[in-house]
Amino acid sequence: MSQLRMKLETLERKLLDLDAPLLGHLRPGAEPDVITDTLASRGIPPHPDLITWFGWHDGTDEPRSVQPAGGLMPADGNRLIGDLHLPGLDEALVAHDHAIAGELKVNPEPAHPWFYWPGWFPVLRFTDPWTVCIDTLGSAGPAGTLFVHDVGVDNDPPRVFFRSLSYLVDAVIETYATGLVSPTEPLVDFTLVPPAAQPLAY
Repeated sequence: MSQLRMKLETLERKLLDLDAPLLGHLRPGAEPDVITDTLASRGIPPHPDLITWFGWHDGTDEPRSVQPAGGLMPADGNRLIGDLHLPGLDEALVAHDHAIAGELKVNPEPAHPWFYWPGWFPVLRFTDPWTVCIDTLGSAGPAGTLFVHDVGVDNDPPRVFFRSLSYLVDAVIETYATGLVSPTEPLVDFTLVPPAAQPLAY
């Protein structure tokens, strides 16, 4: 079992202790071949963290968005913590395609990205239409680094969100361990939580 998978199991136990609504909506994990084939359809390398992430749980059974069709619609049932929500592989694919289309619409030279870099793939979404992406190619930082796709921010170069999914999961666990945060709170005062968790206040 990978280190990330062990951390996700710890996170799930913590969510159980907190009676988080997310637990009542989680879908089973996707098979590695399904994840790999889905990523390959968009030219995304099967980074091990992506295989583990969507293999842990493939999002939730919450209704999908109408615009864009099939995208994530934020709700307590897919809230991981604060303003962050958990998409399934299908919802992440919609967000990826939407981001690619947005980049091509405004950027005449996609080889020099402005907002969404080659090899990025979404793993989380804020309530606002920003996505947390893993950099699978190392195009903006070491492969496995997390960045936020936010068209309102100058991403040249992108600002690191977390060094990896493992660091993000640690931050969520540490935050919940303080007892100061509820899994149903959309707004969290991250100044009251461990320093490692403060990037979550993006």
